[in-house]
Amino acid sequence: MLNEFFVGRVSLFQNGNPDKNGNMPVIIVPVAGKCPNRNVISGTVAANMGLDLDKTYLFSVREVDPDEEYGRRFVFTPVSELSGSEVLEASFKLGPGTLLNVSEPESNKTNTGTENVEAKKTLLQ
Repeated sequence: MLNEFFVGRVSLFQNGNPDKNGNMPVIIVPVAGKCPNRNVISGTVAANMGLDLDKTYLFSVREVDPDEEYGRRFVFTPVSELSGSEVLEASFKLGPGTLLNVSEPESNKTNTGTENVEAKKTLLQ
């Protein structure tokens, strides 16, 4: 199961419709590290997470049990908002921002998150 840290910028998702509370969905665009391509979230969920449009955050993303109808599912947790210099530093540590295609079943390789624990520790200092 996927368990990663990545840096993402929160933007308005232009192709979506407002949710039942009237909030437009947002997309988390990866800037550094690996992000699953299930990166559009409800505007209400984003507001409850404290996410602001056009800001960049260090995120933790964790895979949870799949849904029968929708397949693989992920929980995004903002760790902290990052400044420009912190984003640059994270880019060197986590690599370029990439989307992981998660529409296919998970491979046998499991990422426990230990691969970038040191990067997280450094970024949070």
